Amino acid sequence: MRVMVVGISGAGKSTFAARLAEAAGLRVVELDLLNWGPGWYNRSAEEPEALINAIDAATQGDNWVVAGGYSQVWPIVWPRMKHLVWLDLPRMQVMRQVIPRSLARAASGTDVFPGCREDFFRLFRAEHPIRWAWNRHHSRRESIARALAEPAYAHLEVHRCHSRKDADAALARLST
Repeated sequence: MRVMVVGISGAGKSTFAARLAEAAGLRVVELDLLNWGPGWYNRSAEEPEALINAIDAATQGDNWVVAGGYSQVWPIVWPRMKHLVWLDLPRMQVMRQVIPRSLARAASGTDVFPGCREDFFRLFRAEHPIRWAWNRHHSRRESIARALAEPAYAHLEVHRCHSRKDADAALARLST
């Protein structure tokens, strides 16, 4: 089984991937963990080739689920996978998820990724997940739909989830 979970920041990609991995015995490839280095070092901006090579290596073989929406790796990962879970949740539902998560992370002061600590000042940055989810919700939906229209990806079994109920149903289908 080779699965990728995509969606906007805060849609629940990592949670879905972890649940599927546990239920189906898959290993999780968390793109954010491969991308973010200490001090919020962004490999996708600073070392895109190194990030692509790391993801290429992590998605060799079978029995994995990738969590993350880095579109620059789609040409590498999508031809290898069989299933795409698209958490295409309404903007307000995403905001109900991403805002409390971000505030809790800022209040706790714990690392989000090794050496990457959330704080209240980061909430005001344009690339923060809250602002990213709000500002990019529509364009992310369009970019995923455009990619799925490509003939190269016609082999994918797409599980488009518009609600938590849809996501639970997709999880049940993929877990068997």
